[in-house]
Amino acid sequence: MDPVAGTVENVIDNLKFVYDTASQNRLLKVNDLSNSPQGFKYNYASAANDFSYDNNGNMTADNNKGIGSIIYNPPLP
Repeated sequence: MDPVAGTVENVIDNLKFVYDTASQNRLLKVNDLSNSPQGFKYNYASAANDFSYDNNGNMTADNNKGIGSIIYNPPLP
């Protein structure tokens, strides 16, 4: 309930972020606990992690968005 307007609020996103316990700067999953159709779109129906990373910490895949491979081009010296 909105204390100012006195109306019921609709929760669109109630995101839970799951990080790698060994390397906490690596996001593994995003879950929307609100289940609102207007909120975060979760498209990956699997218990596996949504995101993959290389040894340098670069994201190499986003399974939720259907991105199976991300390649980085480092600058030339």
